[in-house]
Amino acid sequence: MPVREGDDHADSRRPRPTGQSWGKDSTPDVVEAALADALTKASAAGEWTTVAQLARELEARREARVGVVKLDTARKRRER
Repeated sequence: MPVREGDDHADSRRPRPTGQSWGKDSTPDVVEAALADALTKASAAGEWTTVAQLARELEARREARVGVVKLDTARKRRER
């Protein structure tokens, strides 16, 4: 969804996003919400290097929050 001049994203009457990013019972982390907003704006501006970096950071934070185990890291630990 494009960001339009005058849109008020802090409007408390609007429902919170749900889906893969934020479940029905969870509240988004403030930093994750800011990263997602920056990602949207960078994408709209065509700043693709910035989009890639923000997406990596957002992905890493979400994976860490839910405890995703990276298989290559786990295998290296077992080899020691």
